Amino acid sequence: MIKLPSALFARIVFVAIMIGGVVISPTVAAAQDRYGAITFSESSGAHGWSYGLPTQRSAEQQALDKCASETDDCQAVIWFRNACGALAVGTGNAYGATWGSSPQAALDGAMSKCREQAEDCKPVKWICTGR
Repeated sequence: MIKLPSALFARIVFVAIMIGGVVISPTVAAAQDRYGAITFSESSGAHGWSYGLPTQRSAEQQALDKCASETDDCQAVIWFRNACGALAVGTGNAYGATWGSSPQAALDGAMSKCREQAEDCKPVKWICTGR
């Protein structure tokens, strides 16, 4: 058995930890991502939402399920990761939906997009992923 000097052993352990951290780090970051979504029905004005879910698909499905309890023609209009999403609706159920780094940024964007298509736009929903 080869006996390493303690200083060399400490350096080897340190390098191994650092390399392990670099390799593990992206996986840990991805595991912490949180998704949300907002769905909307142009025919009825019904909407659904979700937040804090581990995948885009699960976020959209949960939002669709909530909206589907009121109507059968809901569509996902925005999804977001580690952010906020917002929906604004105007005359004739014209809408704008977008995401942003804060609730205000998402609301401002949704209102702006809605105003491109309709008058009397009002914020209907905003939600953040919680991260």
